[in-house]
Amino acid sequence: MQGRWQRGSSSGEGCRGGSRGSSSGEGCRGGGRGSSSGEGCSGGGRGSSSGEGCRGGGRGTAVVKGAGEVAETAAVVKGAGEVAGAAAVVKGAGEVVGTAAVVKDAGEVAGAAAVVKDAGEVSGAAAVVKDAGEVAGAAAVKDAGEVAGAEAVVKDAGEVAGAAAVVKGAAEVAGAAAVVKGAAEVAGAAAVVKGAGEVAERQQQW
Repeated sequence: MQGRWQRGSSSGEGCRGGSRGSSSGEGCRGGGRGSSSGEGCSGGGRGSSSGEGCRGGGRGTAVVKGAGEVAETAAVVKGAGEVAGAAAVVKGAGEVVGTAAVVKDAGEVAGAAAVVKDAGEVSGAAAVVKDAGEVAGAAAVKDAGEVAGAEAVVKDAGEVAGAAAVVKGAAEVAGAAAVVKGAAEVAGAAAVVKGAGEVAERQQQW
């Protein structure tokens, strides 16, 4: 590696011309800021994990365009430039919870590695959100988009329960199944009825 290690990149700003805010460096194989493989990866464009043109890679896969932030197993925030293992560290009010969770301002993160800017909320193995964007898993959402994959992202008062759920507002999701509030109890109901029928028959025989 040539150049100096500087905060803000996992490989160092001098990684073949690497620049802060990218994991591979801006100059690494033509890499551009805000992409993990670089803007020049077979025509890759900024804001995608594999590059917009890299094997047909599309923008907005794991990185939000314009944010210049890269999220892999570890997230890197531009400006804050601090990386800890699989965790992400955000300068300011960031708090690290679990294996890796970083929250800036009001953001809330649950997962292996996530970086949230402003009010964004992320849960997943790796996600970077710009402004109010919410990202879950490998998908990326800009602005108010919400994604539910292997993990769930909830905005504002949403509550998530289970492997994947995204709720906006006051909605509540429980598990992969539906939970009905009020009357409906199903489990074992048939067995109870059948058992009662058999008892009645025996009494008549006696």
